[in-house]
Amino acid sequence: MRPWEEKDAEWLYKYASDPDVGPRAGWPPHKDVDESRQIIRTIFHNDHTWAIEQKENSQIIGCIGYYPQGESNIEIGPHDAEVGYWIAKPYWNQGFCTEALQLMIRYCFDVQHFETLWADCFVDNPASGRVMTKCGFADTGAINTCSHLYHAADRPVRIMRLERSPYEIISPRQEAVLRYLDEHKIPFTTYNHPEGKTIEEAKRWWHDDGSVHCKNIFMRNHKGDQHYLICFPCDDDLAIHDIEHWLKDVLVSRGMKAPGKLSFASPERMMRYLGLEPGSVSPFGLINDTEKHVILFLDSRLRDAASLSFHPNDCRGTVVISQAAFRQYLDSIGNHVEYIRTTCDERDAK
Repeated sequence: MRPWEEKDAEWLYKYASDPDVGPRAGWPPHKDVDESRQIIRTIFHNDHTWAIEQKENSQIIGCIGYYPQGESNIEIGPHDAEVGYWIAKPYWNQGFCTEALQLMIRYCFDVQHFETLWADCFVDNPASGRVMTKCGFADTGAINTCSHLYHAADRPVRIMRLERSPYEIISPRQEAVLRYLDEHKIPFTTYNHPEGKTIEEAKRWWHDDGSVHCKNIFMRNHKGDQHYLICFPCDDDLAIHDIEHWLKDVLVSRGMKAPGKLSFASPERMMRYLGLEPGSVSPFGLINDTEKHVILFLDSRLRDAASLSFHPNDCRGTVVISQAAFRQYLDSIGNHVEYIRTTCDERDAK
């Protein structure tokens, strides 16, 4: 996202003249390039309205902004803002709107420090409402009209709201992880976000900070007397029979017993050994394994990553930790740690 410039007028007109775009957002289609240029000079000439660009080619594909009290389409408080956006029709249903809105939410909460964000969509435009819902907005149940709109001010809109407070709540599990890292003088950064129990959900909120985000699974052997925490890059999917093979090779080479048939550990076992619930598993759960029962297996590619990201034992947060700091953490917990080469790893090495 970046500020609008007058040189963008032709791109703006190309998409804003589409009769399927403007009316859905409450403004009439642009009539010519001069009108688009004038809108850039006036309506877009502020510090809170931006052009949405594609990363790979810097082509403008839409617009997004926030509007404080006095500029919003609906009544809001002095510490609130209303967000609005549109995407050019060729780029609908490709995730661009969701990605841009997520960035706007972070900016509004983390930089501008608004308490509540508001958004509205025409009742007959449910696609826009789905974008808001994906980004954490809740339907207030209120239906209103927006007299400030340039077009269709009498059409009913659905009012959506997103509170800042869920982003700031640190759970006891998170607090325990952050305190452990602080006490052991292990450097890290952290941020909170809406709940992300699956990788796809979490990807909506992860920062683009260059760290490798990880998938973590907790497994048991066939007898149930040994448990394994396995971490690998988040976009990989590993088959259980392959994991059995890799773990067997490593453990037998270390003079340890083979795992036999593996299965996912139950929530009860997860709570007993890691103190965690499904959806929040991470290597930080090992701070609760006082008996050092769990063996940690890390995909060998993680050893080469400059920084890594994990849940702080709560899927509403992320901890980013450098490679050196992560190794410091592994040394501090004292559990047995092994690196394994997976099929995905071998494929990437070719």
